[in-house]
Amino acid sequence: MAGKSAGDAVNELLNLIKVKTTVLRDEKKEEIFVEEVVMGDIVFLSAGDIIPADGLIIEEDELFIDEATFTGETFPVEKKIGVLDKDTPLNKRINSVFMGSHVVSGTGTVLIISTGKNTELGNISEKLSSKIPLTDFEIGIKRFGALLMEITLIMVIFLFAVNVLLNKPFFDSLLFTLALAVGLTPQLLPAIISVNLAKGAKQMAKKKVIVKRLNSIENFGNMTVMCSDKTGTLTEGKVEVDNTLDYLGNNSEMVLKLAKINATLQQGFKNPIDNAISNIELEEFEKYVRVDEIPYDFIRKRLSLLVRLKSKKDK
Repeated sequence: MAGKSAGDAVNELLNLIKVKTTVLRDEKKEEIFVEEVVMGDIVFLSAGDIIPADGLIIEEDELFIDEATFTGETFPVEKKIGVLDKDTPLNKRINSVFMGSHVVSGTGTVLIISTGKNTELGNISEKLSSKIPLTDFEIGIKRFGALLMEITLIMVIFLFAVNVLLNKPFFDSLLFTLALAVGLTPQLLPAIISVNLAKGAKQMAKKKVIVKRLNSIENFGNMTVMCSDKTGTLTEGKVEVDNTLDYLGNNSEMVLKLAKINATLQQGFKNPIDNAISNIELEEFEKYVRVDEIPYDFIRKRLSLLVRLKSKKDK
């Protein structure tokens, strides 16, 4: 009974943190767990919602989705209603949403077309769980091992046949050839290989290269062309401000000051550009105080702030 009660308590706790989504069932909206979403469901999305499954957009109002899980890009993607070619790359499917992403802003209505392992996220998970392909080093070691086995087998058969032809005792000839086979086996080869790979990893570490799999070191030596994603791998995936220009294209400190005030003192959702602007050090910025704010909306398409200089009454 105690075990059953403990299990029930755990299930109740898990139900508390389960994510829900709004769907159309029996011609009315209702909230269900994302695990209960099926193909053909109509799902209603708003800011902050997690996409429960892959779907096509049938209605949208300034819908922006964070798809960093799939593309690695920092900026949200604007989604639109439309018809695209079936071979359109995932990062250009503006008429679709994918499980594992979430709504940054706007609203939308989606027709679910794939769930669970049939979604794009499911395909990625399946590929990650599949067997890791052999490296060039592992392929080379396998070929070398096969070559040693062939040479050993040929020598054993040849020497055994010679001993038999010379009328040597059969049992003694068999023991001799088996001992020879054992002696030809390179027993220290695995240790020698491990030591050499570890030494290679140490040398690469001096050049600030971390090797997680020792067997992949050989691939670096055989590599002629390397392709790498630019965001979050070679870079930090963060936006930085380089310069600020006015409408004439001239450098402007005033533009920087106004941008800093707008990005830092606002209380709404901050996108990566706002964060980049907020990180800029600006003299005398602390003297400004937020008075009022008109939040961003999809009609004005702007955020407005009213600020003033600090007075002695302000702490």
